[in-house]
Amino acid sequence: MAAKRKGRQPGVNKSEAIREFLKGKPDAKPKEVVAGLLEKGIEVSPGLVASQKYKKTPGSPSVQGPRGARAKEGWFSVDDVVRVQKLSAELGGIGKLRSIVELLEKISVPF
Repeated sequence: MAAKRKGRQPGVNKSEAIREFLKGKPDAKPKEVVAGLLEKGIEVSPGLVASQKYKKTPGSPSVQGPRGARAKEGWFSVDDVVRVQKLSAELGGIGKLRSIVELLEKISVPF
């Protein structure tokens, strides 16, 4: 027979309890959530609360990938590179494109 895990409360999903508590008090700090759930008889750690409170969802900017945070740091997508390559060919080569970019930097045209 398998040994029972310590600290396990039957029928209680701690993560769900944390999410429900945070729906009512979204600005509560992890320690406040721990105290509030302890009053209801649910023992949770501040680390579990923090992981539920600050968990990133698939639609949040830091999870989006290259078009999110990395794009701001100077990363380019493959689509961006292909579009610039086509533009370069239309203008007559990379040298001409470079000259145009340098001219734009000098006159600082806002986009």
